[in-house]
Amino acid sequence: MLNEVILIDDDEVDNETHARVLKKSGVVKNVRVFQYAEQALEYLRENDDAKADLILLDINMPRMNGFEFLTAYASLGAMKSDRPVVIMLTTSSHPGDRALAENTPGLTDFLQKPLTPPVFASIVTENFGLKGKAPAA
Repeated sequence: MLNEVILIDDDEVDNETHARVLKKSGVVKNVRVFQYAEQALEYLRENDDAKADLILLDINMPRMNGFEFLTAYASLGAMKSDRPVVIMLTTSSHPGDRALAENTPGLTDFLQKPLTPPVFASIVTENFGLKGKAPAA
């Protein structure tokens, strides 16, 4: 069971859809949604006991993009111990974004939106050894 999944995306519809997939999976206790990367950083900075198992992160967001979030997050020291799995979940198909993602420390994968039940089931199986159900979103 995943204790906490953090979802960071400026698109409210995507957040609602992805949160629903996470909750219906049967393997996530808590979903924490942030519309802006700075809000997620503030939460992680102010809550020493925040232990996310998984962070799903958009690239293109106002004020701070996904790559900038990863840089700031790494400076918190949070990526050194009890490191969560971090996956970029984006609409970007730009080869430069994929190349940058492949060379970004602390980033596990680069996936295309939307997050579907079968894709999430694959994430939890590959990264956590869990079997999530894949209900319709």
